[in-house]
Amino acid sequence: MLTGLRLRPGDRVRFVSPSSTPDRAKVALGTRILESWGLQVEIGPHAFDRHGHFLAGRDEDRLADINNALRDPGVRAIFSTTGGKGAYRIAHGLDFQAAAHDPKPLIGYSDMTILHLALWQQCQLAGFHGPYVSWDCDYYGAGLLAVIRKRRFLNVRRITARRSIGNRLG
Repeated sequence: MLTGLRLRPGDRVRFVSPSSTPDRAKVALGTRILESWGLQVEIGPHAFDRHGHFLAGRDEDRLADINNALRDPGVRAIFSTTGGKGAYRIAHGLDFQAAAHDPKPLIGYSDMTILHLALWQQCQLAGFHGPYVSWDCDYYGAGLLAVIRKRRFLNVRRITARRSIGNRLG
């Protein structure tokens, strides 16, 4: 099983929108939160695109954002901005070779599950079900940030024999 490395202050992370277009103000809040943890946040070039009434851009653009993040050796984690609908349309086109060569976690839930499953099926890369970076205090609750920070979210050091060592949520 492949897992991404533990995130450390100074690491670069990339925000992508594999499904629907996120709210810019909520993504700005998510950016500030992760930057306050010492991470360097980059936003994929098509993260705020719109195509039709629910997609964050054309399939090929959303896929390019994810694959560029998978291929970039400086990006240590990929965060989904929001869920919605559309990730199933691009799951088959993920660069599984790049994901296996340089494992990094994809963080998100709901519509991201199809991407987690595709990465698992094709290269045994473990994904992380976690909050979207289009942060919504009303939805997640004010206390979740403290829990994530205290538990050092994404602090899985090693996974062997289907057992984890480290802190986890859930």
